Parts: sequence; C-alpha cells; structure tokens
Amino acid sequence: MNLKDYIDNHKEEFDDQTFDQEMVWDKIDMELDRKSAFSRRFLKIAAAVLIIIMAGTSLYVNGYRNGQNNILNASNPEWVEIESFYGEQYTSLISDLVKTDEYDDATKSAFLRTLEALDLEQVRLKNRLKLEPNNEEILTALVNNFKQQIAALELFLNPSAKDDHLKINENEYISM
Repeated sequence: MNLKDYIDNHKEEFDDQTFDQEMVWDKIDMELDRKSAFSRRFLKIAAAVLIIIMAGTSLYVNGYRNGQNNILNASNPEWVEIESFYGEQYTSLISDLVKTDEYDDATKSAFLRTLEALDLEQVRLKNRLKLEPNNEEILTALVNNFKQQIAALELFLNPSAKDDHLKINENEYISM
C-alpha cells in the first residue's frame, strides 16, 4: 500500500483536522515584526555611525583639531583663506549628503569611505605644509585635493548635472 492509497482509505481520520488560518497569520506577523524591529534598530545604529563619521571627517578636514592647525594657520595665512573657502563648500556638501534620501545609508557610507583616500592625502599635504609653510606646490596640491573632494561630492549628489568626468583645471580631469 502506498501513501495515496493509505490516505484514500483513511480519509475520515484526516477530515476531522481543521486548518487554523488565523493562527498561521499570527505566527507570520510575529516573525515579520521581529525582523522589522531588528532592521529598524540596525538602520538607526548605522545612521548614527554615519553621522558621527561624517561630522568627524568634516571637522578634521576643515582644520578644527585642537592645536594641530594653529601652527600652520599662524605661519601661512594664505592657507587659512583657502581652507575657509573650500572647507565651507565641503561642509555644505557633506550636510547635503546626510540630508538626501536618494541613497540609502550603506551607499552613503561606502561613498564616504572612498573619500577617505583624499582625506588622508590632505592630511599628508598639511603635514608637509607645516614643514614648508610657503611652498606653492603644496598649496596647489591642497587646493586640487579640495576640488577633487568637492567635485566627487557634487557628482554623487547630482549625477545628471555632469558628464562622465569633471574638469579640475585646464589639463586635468577626474574620471568618475
């Protein structure tokens, strides 16, 4: 006797069982609530971490580290003006990035990690400028670094406004 024959012969025993649809949906709802609560909690934590990283990066790039840039600022007033001009643009764009709903938090975090290489280069250039305060080549490299960061942020925030690459100056392009 196979399973089908067994079921056919004992059909009456199976017919007294009822399917409780409400109980099944209640279990599904409980599982969904538990998963969505975890997702909301994870997103809140991720958003908080993202904001902290962006705020720290912004403060660091704009030279608000206690004492670190005072030497540089005193020895090179031109740098103060450059950093103020580009720093305001950079901070504004970072703020726009935090506010935008076009990208999820993971995408925003990944993009900010790509900017870290430019941030590190800027720190290296600032350290060199402390040793050689009047070096025009270093100042030019710092300005170009700021321009690259700003161009990347602008392209990320508004990709339809630019072509496939952005012009930094007459001879250099950034490929995105």
